[in-house]
Amino acid sequence: MNLPHDIKVSVSKLSSCFRNTSATYKFYWLFPTAEEFGNKGWEEYLSGRYDECLSYSRKALEIDNTLWYAQYNVALIYLIQENPRAFEKYTAISQFCGDVSVYIGAYNDIIEYENKNGKIKNSEPIKLLLKSKI
Repeated sequence: MNLPHDIKVSVSKLSSCFRNTSATYKFYWLFPTAEEFGNKGWEEYLSGRYDECLSYSRKALEIDNTLWYAQYNVALIYLIQENPRAFEKYTAISQFCGDVSVYIGAYNDIIEYENKNGKIKNSEPIKLLLKSKI
């Protein structure tokens, strides 16, 4: 069963769902996880729908702001769209992440994009930053 992810429910209605433990477990599955939102964001990126990628990645980060690949998804879209905050975003993430495999992934994402679409303006300082973390 597919349910819409943008369900809006008042807090009073939600509280009634959590009056007992069994209702809590039954209700929990209705909400996607941060990883599900992050993965959907990446699917949107791969399809070239960058605004949708941003939207899903931001939803993931509302749930878990330490989902580093979603953070880097946002940063990559900023870079592609020539958002002046791209370098700032990469720098901030790199100060907190600490996972070498995530840095490698973020670096490779830039390289793959450039191999397919051409050089991204202002990508060199970001690639140097990521390489310094590897």
